[in-house]
Amino acid sequence: MALVQFSSASNIGRLETPFGLLRSNATLEVGTDWAIAKIGDRNLMFTFEESDRDALGEVSEKQLVVLRRQLDQEDLDTKALGLLLLPQKKKASPKKKSKKTSSLK
Repeated sequence: MALVQFSSASNIGRLETPFGLLRSNATLEVGTDWAIAKIGDRNLMFTFEESDRDALGEVSEKQLVVLRRQLDQEDLDTKALGLLLLPQKKKASPKKKSKKTSSLK
């Protein structure tokens, strides 16, 4: 499920969606498929989560054609779509090894 909210440029105060009423200054959880279909709407801002990865990977070629135009990405494929819309995975930082010091002097 993706999160949607009004963009800062939006003049809309409320919007009825299949997932409930979206109000200004609030977020609403919506279906990934619905979010993909509405991603070109400049009034809406979407946040995708790692749980959306499978749905983004199953986007049809027809949907990709539309998304390429809406996102201005000519070489967009399902892998690039995931990289573009999903948060980047954080690399685990190496643990610092503590230096052992002797208590003997």
